[in-house]
This record gives sequence, C-alpha cells and structure tokens, in this order.
Amino acid sequence: MAKKNFEKGRPAREMKDYIAENQQISIRHQCEILDVNRSTVYYEPVGESEENLEVMRMMGMMAIYPRGNLSRMGSAKYLRPYLLKGIKITRPNQVWAIDITYLPMAHGFCI
Repeated sequence: MAKKNFEKGRPAREMKDYIAENQQISIRHQCEILDVNRSTVYYEPVGESEENLEVMRMMGMMAIYPRGNLSRMGSAKYLRPYLLKGIKITRPNQVWAIDITYLPMAHGFCI
C-alpha cells in the first residue's frame, strides 16, 4: 500500500485520528503508511497526582511562564547598544554571544 500524501509537520495527535483499530490493516501498518510512530498511538498522557500537586503548592513550587508584552521596550538600565552594527562577520570566532539564565530560588537567584 502506498504512503498517503500528507503534508509534513502535521501534529502527531491529528495524525493519530486517522488510525483506526479493528480494521483489516494492522495498527503497525497504518502507522507506517501515515509515517507516525506507534508510540504516538498508544501514548496516554498522565497528569500529576493531587497529592504531588498539594506538596508542590506547600513548598511554593510553581511553573514560571513568560508574561505578555515581551516585545515591549524594557527599562533604560537594561538597554544596550548593538555593537555589531555595520561589522561584517567573515570568520569563525570573530564574535561571541552569551546567555545567562537565572533560576529563582528561595533566597535570591541561582545562575
């Protein structure tokens, strides 16, 4: 059987909807035709237990999500000039970049 012409990059959960049990074609072969991993078909998401969530709340642990308006200009103390403007980068190691991620802790931050 030939592979279907599905566009690449479709979400796996969408492709999972095309796979049907109790058909003449095995699930394994259907996954092969649709170019989907079989683990996608059998995967059942499991949430966190209520007990673990309660313990995490008591410890003050929570997810940190990006806030809105991230593209808005920040305060002046964090603005820096773009030093590479007009410079042609022509060889390896000519310019470097660094990113420091701060993790919030109970008493300050951890780098």
